[in-house]
Amino acid sequence: YEELVELFFASHDPSPFRAAGEKGPGGAYRCEVHAIGANQRSAADRIRAAIAARTAVHTPVLEAPAFAPAEASEQHYYRRRRGDAPEKRPLAALAARPVKLE
Repeated sequence: YEELVELFFASHDPSPFRAAGEKGPGGAYRCEVHAIGANQRSAADRIRAAIAARTAVHTPVLEAPAFAPAEASEQHYYRRRRGDAPEKRPLAALAARPVKLE
């Protein structure tokens, strides 16, 4: 989970603030970190605090809501826009690089 949260923060700019549903750079929704339980919440808060020591962070850490599948229009987003090649997917490319929180 910690590696996933580090990868998440390394893959987007956590500084812009947009209210939920507000359109802006990067899409129609704001980014959020969802945690399940105290251990994940603690890890996410610690990583967010390390980043906040260097830059403004408006990405909230929230309790994970109940899972709900995305609407049909949101399914297979990258496959529809960029093809099936894993190297064309942004997180696949980032996962190959080490993430440092110095």
